[in-house]
Amino acid sequence: MKQMTLSLFFFLFTQLGLAQNSVEGIYWTPGKKGKIELYEQNGKICAKSVCCNNDKKDVNNPDPELRDRSTVGIEVMSGFQKRGKKTYTNGRIYNPKDGRTYRAKMWVVGDKIKVRGYVGSPILGRTVVCERAAS
Repeated sequence: MKQMTLSLFFFLFTQLGLAQNSVEGIYWTPGKKGKIELYEQNGKICAKSVCCNNDKKDVNNPDPELRDRSTVGIEVMSGFQKRGKKTYTNGRIYNPKDGRTYRAKMWVVGDKIKVRGYVGSPILGRTVVCERAAS
């Protein structure tokens, strides 16, 4: 019985530890103006907006047919491939504020993710920090 309890404890401890090391989850956007959900799809990390302080339309989308859709629920990050323990590259990030899609890379720092969107070279970009939301 003691060994079974110890085995169960070890299993739960390792599973919780793995969950915390995963980049997947809910994060606040900068300024806590909304939340995004990071998830794995086909072996790559993607994200969709899951809430906003004020639900807005995607009015700056380059596709006129998409300009009337809500910004809640749209995919805002896609294609991030894991490179090392805490780095993700080859991603794309959509910015509803200007309707543009940028190349991006992302890295994990504690309970935060840093996402750098850029045109051409990462030197020509901007980094935002998103903090993991409490469960």
